[in-house]
Formats: sequence, structure tokens, C-alpha cells
Amino acid sequence: IKQSLHSISALEKESVAKQALHEARDAIDRVKAGQESVELSPQSAYIRRLQHLAAERSQVESRSLGREPLRRVTVFRGSR
Repeated sequence: IKQSLHSISALEKESVAKQALHEARDAIDRVKAGQESVELSPQSAYIRRLQHLAAERSQVESRSLGREPLRRVTVFRGSR
């Protein structure tokens, strides 16, 4: 039972990460299409780092705002 619960927990964490990265990609697309900025939902430090990397690779700017546990990434057009 313990192993099954651990597997379920791991799948849930993977799903959260995938959802957060999808949200980041959508925000990046919206900013590239002309929207000035998009604020993402609060995430853990690890997932925020992945979101910042996605923004960097897509040549848009990003920054984290707020305090834990509500710290979140904002994606915006920058000087790139």
C-alpha cells in the first residue's frame, strides 16, 4: 500500500509540473503575440525555475514576485 501511495504521489507531482509548464508556454505565446505581461499561478521554487528557463529559451523576460507560498512567475516582453 505504501508503495502504491508513493507512486500516486509521484504521478500527481509530475502532473502539477506538466500543468505549470503548459501554463508558462501559454503565457510565453500570449506575450509574443502582443500581451504586455502574464502572471502565472503560484508554484514551488523548482517549478518556477523551470518556468524561468522556458521564458529564457523563448527569448522573453520573467521574474518571480510575491512571498511563499504565493510566489509566482510573471512573463513579460523585455529588451531582448
